[in-house]
Amino acid sequence: MRPDESRAFMKAFTASCPRNDRQSRADADCQYRLPWLRCGRSERDWRALGRVPPINPSPWIESDVWYPAYTLDLRANPTKFSDECAVTLPELNAMRKLIVGRDAKKAMLLPGSRIGPVRAKLPKRATDFVWCSFSLMASRRVIQLLTRSGLSIPYGPVVTPTGEKTDYVALQLDPVPLYSKATIAKMTLAVCPECGNCWMQDVRVDISGPRQYDRSRMPEEAGLVRVREGLEILATDRFIDVIQSNKLSGVGFEVFGEYV
Repeated sequence: MRPDESRAFMKAFTASCPRNDRQSRADADCQYRLPWLRCGRSERDWRALGRVPPINPSPWIESDVWYPAYTLDLRANPTKFSDECAVTLPELNAMRKLIVGRDAKKAMLLPGSRIGPVRAKLPKRATDFVWCSFSLMASRRVIQLLTRSGLSIPYGPVVTPTGEKTDYVALQLDPVPLYSKATIAKMTLAVCPECGNCWMQDVRVDISGPRQYDRSRMPEEAGLVRVREGLEILATDRFIDVIQSNKLSGVGFEVFGEYV
């Protein structure tokens, strides 16, 4: 189904990497990373369900969120920004204050978030969009087309493994809580009131079928929005229009749910 065939029904479309397209994938990483977070409240709530490690919400990290437009304050100790250690919430909050950049104070900056310029080994014939798991890079031509259409997505530089500049940038998608109350209930999601961790209380529940998203929280000017509760990235109608009208490569769209 084409995206423009269902917009009248307020369908929600995800953006994803085309299947079996090696030119749309790359290995990439940032120089710094927020550590794992230990949360006693998450641990207690999880154990109250009768669960035991290794499936455990504490310590926890998010592996597919990066902030390439941000960097570390000069006061920061770079060696502390690593996923080889775990910290408490007060310690994590102190580290968050040492991350600088436009709107950095408003960003979620989840545990495990990668910080700083992206180093990537791009394909020889890279497409307009290139994916590193659920993180996304785009050519500067894409950015120009999006800007002309009134869409604004923060981004940071992408360099080669040896530090050379590239014609690509890394898109910065700060997670936004978008699931409706009905979807949260269906998926038995719980959110820790202290650290914000999100997990399924019943891992046996059937989560197939369309998901519902709260349209009032959808920032239309962004074009692409990462959903906090899941791994999916939602694409707005305007973003889809730019991609399709300019026949840009490396990204596909499919119906994943609906807005309510």
